[in-house]
Amino acid sequence: MCYLVEKYGAQQHETLYPRDDPERQAVINQRLYFDMGTLYQRFGDYYYPQIFEGAPACEENYRKIAEALDFLELFLAGNGDGGCRRYVAGGDCLTLADISIYATLTTFEVAGYKFESYSNVSAWYKRMADTIPGAATNRTWAEAARPFFEKLNPQHTIPTLVDNGFPMWESRAIQIYLVEKYGKDDKLYPKDPQKRAVVNQRLFFDMGTLYQRFGDYWYPQIFAKQPANPEAKKKMEEAVGFFNTFLEGHEYAAGSDLTIADLSLAASIATYEVAGFDFTPYPNVQAWLARCKANAPGYALNQAGADEFKAKFLS
Repeated sequence: MCYLVEKYGAQQHETLYPRDDPERQAVINQRLYFDMGTLYQRFGDYYYPQIFEGAPACEENYRKIAEALDFLELFLAGNGDGGCRRYVAGGDCLTLADISIYATLTTFEVAGYKFESYSNVSAWYKRMADTIPGAATNRTWAEAARPFFEKLNPQHTIPTLVDNGFPMWESRAIQIYLVEKYGKDDKLYPKDPQKRAVVNQRLFFDMGTLYQRFGDYWYPQIFAKQPANPEAKKKMEEAVGFFNTFLEGHEYAAGSDLTIADLSLAASIATYEVAGFDFTPYPNVQAWLARCKANAPGYALNQAGADEFKAKFLS
């Protein structure tokens, strides 16, 4: 935004990001960095673990959202007269800071966050809806999209697949559906009832035991800043031990062929790996993971996701 205004802005746009007023520009910059590093960051810290990882809501992160809105409420406070500033960077003109923060609060609103108790923020937000160019379009789209997405997936989870109007969520269910509908053969998800039963068992083990125990150990530390729980760590190690036993005498999770069970389990084990889990006592898992890295289609994308998880939550 700063670049576009500075390079292409006409004289009437100068007030959005003043070139020749260092003090005014400094206040705008502070508000922009507050939006990026505090307001939107805390939205992500609270909502994204729930959306992308299925983690429970963290009360501490919810409290930090409220704290960020308290700061914004103060920025908008009048000069001791009990009123409300018209713009987040003060002054009598709309700036880039208003546009950026308005977009963030629109996201809050779509997520169902109520900020009516912040009188200055609420008044400013309503005013910006009538002031910012394009605000009505942004708000209308958000309000229109909400029931559409809620109808698609009442759980509001990712991934959600829509295939020719047919919605499906939960990654393992999506894998089964895609293979059964579009697979050229049944190697990834065998039609033989016994072979399929083994694949299903591994999928349910991954969801209900292996990945669940990873979350039970790590998520309280990551999202609630709790100390490590030794008992939860033992259960996590026990789960990897079960998987090591499943792999005894087999190249892949459900036998001699790669199946969707391996693809699902590989995503979980890759997350264990970037979290620093020691696989040395589990040689079957180590060998299996090496095979998946070499042979599983798209493993590089899986690794990139695991690395991103590490960078965001474990570094």
